[in-house]
Amino acid sequence: MMAERSGLSTASILGVLAAGFVAIALAGYGYYAALVRMHDREMEIQLTYASQTLKAVKRHVSNQYALMDQATLAIAEALDGRDPATIAPGELAAIKASVDRPIAPYRIETAIWLPDGTNALLGPTGPNIGDREFFAVHFEPDGPSEFVRDAHTGLVISAPVLGRLRNEQILPVSRALRAADGSVRGVIVASMPVSSMLDVFDLLRRAPNDVLFLMRDDAMGIARFPEDPRFIGRHLPSALVFQNYPRVPEGRFFGEAATDGIRRVGAHLSLAPLPMVAGFSLETAALRLETMQQYGPFVAIGAAQVVVTLVFLTIAIGAMRRANVERDRALARDRELVAVLDGANDAIVMLDENLLVRVFNRAAEKMFGRRADEMMGRKIDALIPDSVRARHEELMRALPQGPASARVMSDWRVVRGLRESGETFPAMVSISKTVTDGAPAFLAILRDMSEVERQEVQLRHSLDSEARLRVEAEQASRAKSLFLASMSHELRTPLNAIIGFSEAMIAGVGGPIVSKEHREYLGHVVSSGRHLLDIINDIIDISRIHTGDQTLDISDVPIRDALRMAETLLNQKMTAQGVRLDASGVDDDATAAADQRALRQILINLVGNSIRFSPRSGTIRVLARREGSTIDVRVVDQGPGIPPRVMEQLGKPFVQDRAQLTSNNEGIGLGLAISIALAERMGGRLRFTNRAEGGLEARLTLPAA
Repeated sequence: MMAERSGLSTASILGVLAAGFVAIALAGYGYYAALVRMHDREMEIQLTYASQTLKAVKRHVSNQYALMDQATLAIAEALDGRDPATIAPGELAAIKASVDRPIAPYRIETAIWLPDGTNALLGPTGPNIGDREFFAVHFEPDGPSEFVRDAHTGLVISAPVLGRLRNEQILPVSRALRAADGSVRGVIVASMPVSSMLDVFDLLRRAPNDVLFLMRDDAMGIARFPEDPRFIGRHLPSALVFQNYPRVPEGRFFGEAATDGIRRVGAHLSLAPLPMVAGFSLETAALRLETMQQYGPFVAIGAAQVVVTLVFLTIAIGAMRRANVERDRALARDRELVAVLDGANDAIVMLDENLLVRVFNRAAEKMFGRRADEMMGRKIDALIPDSVRARHEELMRALPQGPASARVMSDWRVVRGLRESGETFPAMVSISKTVTDGAPAFLAILRDMSEVERQEVQLRHSLDSEARLRVEAEQASRAKSLFLASMSHELRTPLNAIIGFSEAMIAGVGGPIVSKEHREYLGHVVSSGRHLLDIINDIIDISRIHTGDQTLDISDVPIRDALRMAETLLNQKMTAQGVRLDASGVDDDATAAADQRALRQILINLVGNSIRFSPRSGTIRVLARREGSTIDVRVVDQGPGIPPRVMEQLGKPFVQDRAQLTSNNEGIGLGLAISIALAERMGGRLRFTNRAEGGLEARLTLPAA
C-alpha cells in the first residue's frame, strides 16, 4: 500500500535495488582489482630495489673482506715463515705500518699475536687474547661450529665480539702463521667495526623501516642496520632468510621476523665466496602505493558508479521506509508490551476463547517451572491441580456467555497452582474477560503466596513456642526465687549459728577445751561452715546479677584502696600458702569509676584464685595504670594457667578445671563467673591469658574516674 502511494510498485523497487547491487558489486570489484594491481606493482618495485641494494652491499662487503684477507696475507708474506717472537719490535712495527697505512681509511686494524695470546709488539704488558675462540681455533683442528673457515682464502671468520683495544663490536678474521713443520708460530688478526660493514646502507635505504643484515651460513647474525642487540652474535636458524637459503642463493622471503615479530617482505643474496648471506627487508605495513595516480581513471569510474547507485538506492529506500513505518510502530508496540509483561513481578497468562495459552510471561515461567514456548497453544490444565481442574474449566467456559467485564473468582482469590515438579502452591489470582481482534480473551494475573503461607506457619509455631517458653520461664523463675529465699533462710541462718557457736567454744566460752583433738575438730567445723556459706553467697550473687536484682553504686574508687582491703581479707590464706603479693606496679592515679563492693569482690576472687593455684613461695603481681579513658588492672601469677578447654567456657557458672583441684583448691567455679559478670555490669571487661613463660594473667578493664 505504501509503495503504491509513492508511485513505485514492488517490482520496480526490487528492480532498482537489484540494479544498484549489481553496480556496487561491479564498482567494488573494479576498485579491488585496481588496488591489487597497485599493491603487486609496488611490491615488485620494492623487491627489485632490495635486490639492487643487496648487490651493492655485496660489492662493499666483499671489498672489505678482501682488504682484510690481503692485509693478513701481506703480513704473513713479510714475516716469511719467521717466528715473530724472534723478530725485533722495530721491524715488526715497520711491517705492520706498511700494511695498515693503505687500509686505515676503511677502519681496518691488524695485529700479530704470539702463541701464548700476547701481542708481539706490546709484549706481556699488553692485552691477551688467549681466551678468544677466534684465536684458539687455530690450535684446534676441529674447531667449534661458531667459526667458518673460508676454503678459498684460508681465513677464519668469527662471530662479532667486543674488542679489547676498541670498546665496540668488531668482526675479526684470522690467519695462522705456521712454520715449515706445520706448527703455529703466531696468529695474524684483522678486524673492522660492525657498524662500518653496513655504513653504505645508510645512503641506500629509502625508509626508516628498511632493514639490512648479514648472516653467516651457519645462521649466526653478524651485522644489522639499524643495530639490534637481539640479532648480532645469535644463532637464528628460524630467520626468514633461511626459508630457502642456501638452496636458492638469490631469492625473496615473506613472513614474521624471529627477532621483533614484525611481518616483513624482502630479498636475500649469497655473498659467495664468503660464507655469508645478506638480506634486505621492509615492513609489509610500510608499502606505499606510489603508483596510485596511474590508476586514477579506474578509481574515478568506480566512484561515479557508486554515486549513481546511491541515488537510485535513496529513492528506493525512501519508498520502502514509508512502507515500513507502520510496521515498525506495530513492532515497537509489541516490544513495549513484551517488555511490560516480562518486567512484571506477577505471573500474567492470557487465554483465547478456546482456553488456549497466548501469553505466558517470565514471571509465569518462574512460578510454574515451565517454558513459555512449551505452554503456547496448550490448555492451562497443566497449571491446575487435578482436584479443582473440572470446577475451574466449568467456570471458565461459562465466562464467554457473560459480558466482557464479567470477572471470575471475584477481584482476588487464593487458589492452588501446580508446578511442573508436581508441587502445589497457593496463589492470589484475578481473572478478567476482554476482547482482542473481535474475539473474547481472558487475562489471569497470579501472585505466588508460598512464602506468605510458609511465614504464617512459622509464625504460628513461633507464637506457640514463645508462649510455652514464657510459661516455663515464669515457672522456673518462681521456683528459683522460692529456692533462693528458702536457702537464704534455711541454710545461712543455721550456718551462721554453727560458725558462731564453734568460734565461741574455741574461745573458751562455756568452759575450756581440754582435748587438742576437739579444738582441731572445731576448727574444721568453722572452716567448712565458712566455705559452705561462701558458696551459698556466691550462688545468691550470681542469681541476682543475672536477674538484675543487684544494684550498683558507681563512685570513684582507687585501685590501691580496693586491693588493700582484699589483701587484708586474704592475708591468712597467703600466709598459709607461703605466697607473696607484690603491688608495687599499682599507680597512685589509678582510680576507676566502679562500685566499691563489686570491685573489691572481683579483686578478692582474682587474687584468691591465684593463691589457690600458685606454687609455695610464689609471687602474685598486681599492676594498675590509667590508659586514656580506662583503668587497666592486671593480676599475674606463677600457676599452671587455665587449660584451653576450660578457657573457652569461662564466664559460665560452675566451670572449673576439675583435674587441677587439690585439697587446697576449694570452689565450685562461681568466683570467675561472678567477676566477669560484675565487670560487664560496671561497663568494663575481664579477660584471661595464659602467659608464654608460664602462669595466668587476668586483665580487668574499667572506665576511669
